[in-house]
Amino acid sequence: MAYSWWTRTGVFAFERDGQANVWAASLPGSAGNCAEECAFYHPDKVTRLSVFESPTGRAMRGESVDGEEIFVARLVGGPGTWSNVTARPLRDENGLIHGAVAVFRDISAQKLAAVQQETCERSGQRESMRKRPARRKIDSSPCSA
Repeated sequence: MAYSWWTRTGVFAFERDGQANVWAASLPGSAGNCAEECAFYHPDKVTRLSVFESPTGRAMRGESVDGEEIFVARLVGGPGTWSNVTARPLRDENGLIHGAVAVFRDISAQKLAAVQQETCERSGQRESMRKRPARRKIDSSPCSA
């Protein structure tokens, strides 16, 4: 499937053969054809998505996909992008599927913010543990003064 590199939000229409013939991005700056330049991954950033299990592949088979998070890695230079994908099949008046439409939203900034917040919270918890007063051993011996 062909994807153009997007910067914020991209809307793509795919024909039955998987070619993206219509796309629109909220910001200019397409940097090439992502079909050859990108790899699509599950959120673990390790397991690659097959065309069959991708949101657009599933939409081509009639499934509606809402808000699925994927990681799009650039194979040649540049950082990857976290995307939230919603996809639907494109049907004719008889219900036959002729393609799919998908909206890709760049959620990289939100993912980074969540990681930073988690790091700060962990750091704050460690700091509060260090600031706690040391517990003194209580000597219940009647001989202690």
